[in-house]
Amino acid sequence: MHDLGLACMLALETPVTLDLFALRRGVAQVAPRSSLQIERRRTPPGESALFVEFDGQPFIVYATADRLPEAEYTEAVAGNLFWPEAGDAMARHTGTVTIVGALRERAHGMVRAQAIALTRLSAAVAAATPTAGVHWVGTKAMASPGRLRRAASELTDHLWPVDLWLGYVFFGTDRPGEQMVIGVQTVGAHDFLGYEIEVPPFPVVEKIEPIRILFGAVGYLLSHGGGIGDGRLVEVKGERLSRWALHMGAEDRPGLAQMTVVES
Repeated sequence: MHDLGLACMLALETPVTLDLFALRRGVAQVAPRSSLQIERRRTPPGESALFVEFDGQPFIVYATADRLPEAEYTEAVAGNLFWPEAGDAMARHTGTVTIVGALRERAHGMVRAQAIALTRLSAAVAAATPTAGVHWVGTKAMASPGRLRRAASELTDHLWPVDLWLGYVFFGTDRPGEQMVIGVQTVGAHDFLGYEIEVPPFPVVEKIEPIRILFGAVGYLLSHGGGIGDGRLVEVKGERLSRWALHMGAEDRPGLAQMTVVES
């Protein structure tokens, strides 16, 4: 697995055998300008596999009649702020399609290229199968089929589907009867930028507030280059524009960039 690239898993409402013609139709619907080459591979009975070259990126697509391992998604569906229905969708799934990059990219720009191709390909597979949800492996990020389709469309408009690619972990104070003081850190940004990013705890009304700031900063960095020097400014668009400074290795934690507000 160390030689393989980015991966996602589609939870299916019913198991399927991968259909080349349906996949081609899915690509035509979701990414009509993308290049596609497909080879079928031998598999045991009840399973199916394809080797797909999509926009120059090689992928292995593997379908089984097995559910996703619960360890892969239990934590991801608990309190999912972007997709509250995730638990119900995952509870009823009965099959899986795994899509994984056949090569591990190490340059951050190539990781982004692989993520773009994986997003579009997985949206095409979802359009060709009874997909209940998608899990981005390694980050605890989960999304509905509709969100996956929109993400593929957003990439055409040069928007980054950060909520599909990255997970997050909260920290701080969130006790009943007390003011929420919440911080959040990315899970998986290192693959794209070379470091994770943290928003330190601050008073919030809704827990999604620091995530919007965090993911807005990641989107900015993906668009403007991820390299940082201490104090680099990033702009986060929301209800109002805010500017933040990034500090690498804050609190003696290498590989972590901490955000501090400059103005809003």
